[in-house]
Amino acid sequence: MYNEDLKQRFIQEFTKSDATKKWLIKMFNNMEKYELGWNADFCTRSAQELQPMLCNILGIRNNSRTTALSALRAYVKWCVQNNVPGARDALSDVTVDSSSKIRNQMVQSPLQLQRYLNAVYEPEDSETIDVLYRCYLWCAYIGIDEDLVLGIKVSDVNLKARTVSVGGRVYPLCKEALPAFQKALQLESFNYSHKNYGTIRRDRNEGDTLFRGYKGETKIRTLRAALTDNSALAVKEGKTQRRLTYDKAKLSGLFFRIYERECNGFDADFQQVASAWVEGRRTEDSSEETLRSMRVRKEWELKKDYNNWKEAFML
Repeated sequence: MYNEDLKQRFIQEFTKSDATKKWLIKMFNNMEKYELGWNADFCTRSAQELQPMLCNILGIRNNSRTTALSALRAYVKWCVQNNVPGARDALSDVTVDSSSKIRNQMVQSPLQLQRYLNAVYEPEDSETIDVLYRCYLWCAYIGIDEDLVLGIKVSDVNLKARTVSVGGRVYPLCKEALPAFQKALQLESFNYSHKNYGTIRRDRNEGDTLFRGYKGETKIRTLRAALTDNSALAVKEGKTQRRLTYDKAKLSGLFFRIYERECNGFDADFQQVASAWVEGRRTEDSSEETLRSMRVRKEWELKKDYNNWKEAFML
């Protein structure tokens, strides 16, 4: 953390929450490389200098950006009030455009997701374990919670009806997802590239779940690691600039479905999504007024994020 003593003083005065302190430390650490390049604390920099840094370090969700900017502005004002040499309130003049970051962390449509998967993974017809990694992101895109993925059984997938049934809900499959799911349902073994023997066939684990691999029990962290590693390699090789996570793929799918409804004359309505989110956080002592406020706030956040997504993809 650049200028650590100063920033630690601010953190101790700014909050008593240990979680907030850790979050601030992480954010300040992400800024350090820019401050080292300037050989100066960011509180002394101009709006023109700060803008590219903020575009890079801030997240794409409206709520996270607003919270971060509020904390950073509080730090700058604190520095000015404490007569830190060179401190100036330039953050007020900074406009953060997240469009480029949204395009690199989300997708516009099922077709764009399929193009991303084609850049990151082997084709479905190659019959490698990559078909499972493809299905993992398709599950995100159609709206399945990540903690339900490993529980999906072969019998839960209906290719004819183009649906996946899990957790008491039925999720429509995109047509672009069908080749991956078809292979994941049919294959009893996968092609595997061996450094000494070339391409060999490895038997798939026995069972009735969709995400059966060929070595040990499949875990969510395994699927996440495969996505991270393959995505990083694809970026390094210039095949894509996009890096997707499960959450960002899921949000992309939600926004595309809302956009399709909007194109058909319906309002961009996030009430159902927000209500489900709030119900997941209900406790015995939660008041209805508190839950209502949470729901209204979540709807507002989703609408802001949705509009930013549309703007980024020029929809």
